[in-house]
Amino acid sequence: MPRCLDGGYTTSASAPCSDHGTALAGSLVLAVQDPISPLYLSSQLDQLTCKACSAWTGGFASICKSAASSQNVPTSAVFCATPPLGPMPNYMQINITQISVFGTSQTLSDTGVWERPLFLGAFTTPQTLFDRYEVPVEVAVSSTASNSQSVAEFLGQYYAPSDLDMFFDIMGAVPADVDLIGPNDDTDPGGEASLDIQFLMGIAQNITTTFWSLGNLHEGQEPFLEWILEVLNDQNPPLVHSISYGDDEPSLEVAYMKRIDVEFQKAGARGLSIIFSSGDNGVNAADPSNEDSCTQDERFVPGFPASSPFVTAVGGTQFSTASYAACGMSVLGVPVSCEAVGEITSSIATGSRITSGGGFSDVFAMPSYQSEQVKAYLSTEGSSIPSQYFNASGRAYPDVAACARNFLVVISGELDPVDGTSASAPTIAGLVALLNDQLLARGKPPLGFLNPLLYSLGRTNQARYFNDIIMGDNSCGEDINNCCPYGYSAAIGWDAVTGLGSPRFTHLLTTVLQI
Repeated sequence: MPRCLDGGYTTSASAPCSDHGTALAGSLVLAVQDPISPLYLSSQLDQLTCKACSAWTGGFASICKSAASSQNVPTSAVFCATPPLGPMPNYMQINITQISVFGTSQTLSDTGVWERPLFLGAFTTPQTLFDRYEVPVEVAVSSTASNSQSVAEFLGQYYAPSDLDMFFDIMGAVPADVDLIGPNDDTDPGGEASLDIQFLMGIAQNITTTFWSLGNLHEGQEPFLEWILEVLNDQNPPLVHSISYGDDEPSLEVAYMKRIDVEFQKAGARGLSIIFSSGDNGVNAADPSNEDSCTQDERFVPGFPASSPFVTAVGGTQFSTASYAACGMSVLGVPVSCEAVGEITSSIATGSRITSGGGFSDVFAMPSYQSEQVKAYLSTEGSSIPSQYFNASGRAYPDVAACARNFLVVISGELDPVDGTSASAPTIAGLVALLNDQLLARGKPPLGFLNPLLYSLGRTNQARYFNDIIMGDNSCGEDINNCCPYGYSAAIGWDAVTGLGSPRFTHLLTTVLQI
């Protein structure tokens, strides 16, 4: 958003700041990846695309609305987009300074200079995930008619079949039938539902997929009990379920959560895999609207159903060339350059739009299948967090992680980049469906409840089965300027932000076929 010379905001899109006396003439952007190779982008006014925030659509709309909210200006304020700045290597931290120019000798005052870290990254497609998680081409398309998978959708989230068809076309994915249970308004596709079904079916292709939609609410929140009861009452329910919703544990009755947990146990006993996202707000302060909440309340807030011991909770990562500590350090003033792309914790502190959720339940005890790895974490990285902030004997989550950054999703016929553990969950669910596919093709039962197997493989040889994420933490939630003083750090082995790490599919497949 261009600030005018008097410090105000403009509502004139055709001649920005003319309503404040001196019209905008252009923009200067300085991008510094390192002091040796700064990049400059000088744009004249006719090279800028300026609109009122309320007039932007797609990804720009969410960006300008967030900026307008943080700067306390109305959506009638004008925001301008510059031409692309480049070339710059992906996955590297870039420091950006943007200066509004009003004439040959007039620039905006220092208060208007915008500086923040920007982490670039390629867009994520199913093929990106196949490459990263080592999925052979020959197993990405199902050949087993008995395989099945599902997404659960609440809160009025719907999908458009036309968007799904377009996604299949542009991603080169093999389509499959969609069975609809519950309401769906294809004229009002939501970002959540579109992301879930497109990437579940884009990863596990040619598998009949159920879009399980519930229109009711439970005390104003997602009807998790109603949903799982519907699933278990089905004579032939889908084998894998991806769910990208959750609530704070304190917002639900303990008896209600425990009842749902019993149903999750039943689902596992029937050979169903239930996979939940871990949340997008990091450690989740007790009151995110209060900037001092972490300090005053001295308590993190776990999320449910990710905190249930009988679901597989999925955290979020982002691709980065700074995936180990040496990257970003300097030797005699020369920065260490790392080129290989790895993964770090997804966090707004490192350029993602979300921060991976994770922590310890206040309701459910730590299950035996994870106690060894979790206690090892608590004795090292976890020991730096004061004990009053979390329940060290509670069920720890997430269990695993996957990329949560820049997923290309078709919404109302347009491509939009989306971040979230809502992307990680269907990614993992799709990979589990592909593992099931190979098992079913050999006459073997599906995987069902995953966690005892995952933690057993982690104890046996974590590096063989998982990409261990060791950089980043989840201290920052929704507001980069309001991070908690503590957060769970990624670490060698299991950690409370990325779990055991992201999957190495080929090694997992080899082992599960031998079970």
